[in-house]
Order: sequence, then structure tokens, then C-alpha cells
Amino acid sequence: MNLISIRNGAANEIEFLRDLQLRSGVIFEAIGMQKIAESPPTERLVFTEAIQHNWLHVACLSGEVAGFTIGQQYGETIHLEQMSVAPEHARRGIGGQLLRAFITEAMESGFENVTLSTFMNVPWNAPFYAKAGFEPVSETEMSPFLRRLQKAEHEVGLDMTARVCMQRKL
Repeated sequence: MNLISIRNGAANEIEFLRDLQLRSGVIFEAIGMQKIAESPPTERLVFTEAIQHNWLHVACLSGEVAGFTIGQQYGETIHLEQMSVAPEHARRGIGGQLLRAFITEAMESGFENVTLSTFMNVPWNAPFYAKAGFEPVSETEMSPFLRRLQKAEHEVGLDMTARVCMQRKL
């Protein structure tokens, strides 16, 4: 039986995790999203800030790093900036465990909401998060942070008609 454990990430893992994020993009190739598959990884500074605030969580499967989440705080909300699972460890429940751990940590830390931005029609994106209690954020409920995030996503060329911001109230 393979045991999944989740722990805080460390600075000496940043490059490995950035490589894991790049490798995890291969799954997007299979559904014709080549541009997403080839997207650059999260900036080092984002990892560093997440480490400083204990919002870089790493999943290990039988001792081997298998995935991670990065959180960014804004106000009373924590934003799930990135979740990646190594392709060789996909479909083993690691993403679900990472998400549950992220939500639990957010609750225990006193946050009111968890937000994220994702693709609407990619099965392991919005449908996955909806099963975990996330709901689309309406235009009228959009926080200034989420508006800035959408603008940034648009500026890097993401198809905004395929994107959705979601939130789970805690």
C-alpha cells in the first residue's frame, strides 16, 4: 500500500517542483491544449512567498514527491494559485488529498474563503473543484484580487471564455 503524506515545502525543492509543474502539463497535450502544456512554471518568487507563509504543501507518495499546492493570501481569503501532480503519479487521489489538506489548513487558519481560477471544461479542473464544494464566482461577487488575476490571465493569452473563478466558503 502506498502512503500519501503532505508536508510543508522547502526552498531547496523549488526547482524540482517547478520541473514537476512543467512535466504535469503533458496531460493538457492529450486534450489539444498545447499552449497550456508548454506554459512556463510558477515564478520562483511565488514559491518563496508561499514557503514564508507556510502555503507551499508537498505531497509525497511512499517518500517520493508527487505533487504540490501553492497558496496566496489576500484579505480573509486564501487563493489556490497552483496545484500540480506529477504525471507518473496521476489518478491516485493525490490531487484530492492535496486539495483537502489545503482546505483544512485554510479553515484552521481562520480564512473565510478559498478561491481559484481554472478551466471550465477540463475534467480535472472546474468539475473536480465543483465536487469539492467550489462554486463559480459571479461577476458581481468578483473581488479586486480576482479581477486583477483575470486581467493577468488575459494578458498572457489565456482564452477567458474557457476560464472560471471559483470559491468555496469555509
